[in-house]
Amino acid sequence: LKNWEVGWDGYAYTVPVRDEQGKCRNFFRKEIGKETISKKGGEGILFGIRNLIVNNPKIIGVEGCWSAMSLFERGLLAVGLAGAGQLKDYQVPLFKDKEVILVPDVDKSGFAGMQIVANKLRDVAKSIKIVDLTGKVKEKEDIKDFFNNGGTKEQFEELIGKAETANNEVDPNVLTVYNLTDLGNAERLVARHKDNLCYCHPWRKWLVWDGKRWATDATAEAWRYAIETVRYIYAEAEY
Repeated sequence: LKNWEVGWDGYAYTVPVRDEQGKCRNFFRKEIGKETISKKGGEGILFGIRNLIVNNPKIIGVEGCWSAMSLFERGLLAVGLAGAGQLKDYQVPLFKDKEVILVPDVDKSGFAGMQIVANKLRDVAKSIKIVDLTGKVKEKEDIKDFFNNGGTKEQFEELIGKAETANNEVDPNVLTVYNLTDLGNAERLVARHKDNLCYCHPWRKWLVWDGKRWATDATAEAWRYAIETVRYIYAEAEY
């Protein structure tokens, strides 16, 4: 954790996100029992982007900083995407001639998002594989859960060896299509964050799940969830 400058204030972890020059461009914040939130709204910076610059033929792409760190702890170079399918055009050349292994979270948006990333990298990467963790972790879990549940580096490398080369199509059943309206955006928000966010009409307040109970949103988490949802619309646009 020290290598990634992870901080702890007694209430939440904070993780700086640095660009390829080492400049801090964003912060992630995670309270116990809650989702990781981008504190500055997010600039789409790849977490661990400097791993792409080193002279190494392989790189693993995952969702988020914690998954990337879980791989780095085991001697595997990885970068964390800002979200499912979120890879900016200017970042694509950084993957030139790399053997890319993409590891989606085990949910529909995770698989669809990584296929979108694979499509973007097709003309620059040496090869692209997508590792499916279905059956190894529960739905909505990811590579860090694979390791937390007892999975080993050797077992993960075996999964890489068995993984198939990414195709160039996104399953039309994977991404749910929402209307480009206020109602569609509300449906997106519910689909992505219903387990952590709800609105109490009698109180006229947002409530957030703190891991033990529903609590009044006193830190604008509803706003940050809304921002994250809007950012995911770009992944839909790629589809």
